[in-house]
Amino acid sequence: MNAAGCISFFLISTAVVLRGQNTWPDAGSVAEAMSRANNYWSANNSLGDSGWARSAYFTGNQRAAWVLVNRSYVNRVFA
Repeated sequence: MNAAGCISFFLISTAVVLRGQNTWPDAGSVAEAMSRANNYWSANNSLGDSGWARSAYFTGNQRAAWVLVNRSYVNRVFA
């Protein structure tokens, strides 16, 4: 079997296995996980410069503030 055949077989067999399964979490679970992650980071990390980790946190924090409509996340960044 050539590479294209192997890939096709994999995709079709994966689709058959996943058919009928809900692989996406519900919105409430996602919101709760976002809140837990952001609250954990806020409690365990300072506002100081920590390079890429700080940048990644800031990006996620802004998204969480927008999606969860939580102004306290924005206020913490500007504190």
